[in-house]
Amino acid sequence: VQRGRVLDDDEIRSFCNNADNASLHPLTVIALCLVLITGQRPDDLTGMHVDEINGSTWTIPAARRSKSNNVHCVPLCSLALQLIAAAKTEKDRLSNRRSKPQSGYLFEARPGGPISNATLGKAISRAAPPLEIKHVEPWGRWTPHELRTTMRTGLSAYRIAPHIAELAIG
Repeated sequence: VQRGRVLDDDEIRSFCNNADNASLHPLTVIALCLVLITGQRPDDLTGMHVDEINGSTWTIPAARRSKSNNVHCVPLCSLALQLIAAAKTEKDRLSNRRSKPQSGYLFEARPGGPISNATLGKAISRAAPPLEIKHVEPWGRWTPHELRTTMRTGLSAYRIAPHIAELAIG
């Protein structure tokens, strides 16, 4: 599928400033922010397991990559590490209300399973007015995957060599 929808600066700012007031679950907001700053596929990100994080590196196993069969190591900036710490805190808070033990997924929606890209997309649709999401022809509203596209486009705007940018997003 050819993707061309890229969030403009106003949309990114609106998302960052209004996400907490848009009735989005904290783990949903964190997952979307991590897609934007890491450039990883939403399904790969929501399937993040705590065992995949070692210091400032997230290693996505080959078996779990949605589009390739390669291990992918993602360097995590300080903001990404802060978001991951916030996700762990939220996950621990939620686990106190559950009778089943945690599965290890950082973005656990139900005991034993991570949230899905479809869940992220539905959350964005519900929160479109408070997030001030624009309808851009011919693509419409942005989706979780457009956060990845936006990150990749940003790398080009900063003149990051194409082969480096492609390695970054996997």
